[in-house]
Amino acid sequence: MFRLIGGGPNLAIALCLTMASDVSTGANRSQSFCRVFAASLLTDLVGPPVTYATLRHSLWLPCLVCSLSLLCTYPVLLSMPETMSNSQSTEDK
Repeated sequence: MFRLIGGGPNLAIALCLTMASDVSTGANRSQSFCRVFAASLLTDLVGPPVTYATLRHSLWLPCLVCSLSLLCTYPVLLSMPETMSNSQSTEDK
């Protein structure tokens, strides 16, 4: 369902790469891309064992863990820099 409406994980990674490209300079852009892909691979590695461990206890526990981890991402999203003003200022020059 999420793949039809939202684009799925591939679109999420593409958006993260776009944000990393906007906020990084040309000198450290490859490091930013490496960090985005490392975070993606880390979640792919950690996610299934956590899901297995939580499903052994309860069917609702994975939903609770997912909801709590989603709530933990909001401070990260709020601390991310705004890239629209940077893009507009470079177009004006």
